Amino acid sequence: MQFTEDFARSSNPNKRDNRVLNAAQRSVDLTVRAVMAGSDEAVKADLTVWKVSADPEYQIGAHGVADTVAYAADGVDPKEIDIVFGPRILSILDSREKTKFSHGITARGGDPALLVVGAHELSHGADGNIGIDDENASEADVGVRVREIVKSSPDVSDGID
Repeated sequence: MQFTEDFARSSNPNKRDNRVLNAAQRSVDLTVRAVMAGSDEAVKADLTVWKVSADPEYQIGAHGVADTVAYAADGVDPKEIDIVFGPRILSILDSREKTKFSHGITARGGDPALLVVGAHELSHGADGNIGIDDENASEADVGVRVREIVKSSPDVSDGID
């Protein structure tokens, strides 16, 4: 996990910058552990092409915590799943708060929310999701995939509805 290449303060981050980076790393760690504990081989294979970075200045839409760009393998280029976590990741750390996610999942702040965000972004890179052009259908598909990932988590056993 590192800052994006074009993040201006990457060589001299401030305290908030480091909080963004650390929260993104925790999200990745929770997601990887959940995938390795119970997901199928296709999801585990996606971890090998998952490139994740953080940019404390990157704004993702009106409410976004992270942004994913995924490309299926096409015979010439390998599959890619690139994710950038932005500063709003800090908004889901408070364990007293619950966050509603776009795919019908609610999670308590802290580890439950970080796991949902990581699983959500990784799921956008699933072969079956990359080809879905309709945003609502894509989010519905991601919701199913996220629920499968989180139920295998060895770290988060409650706080996700």
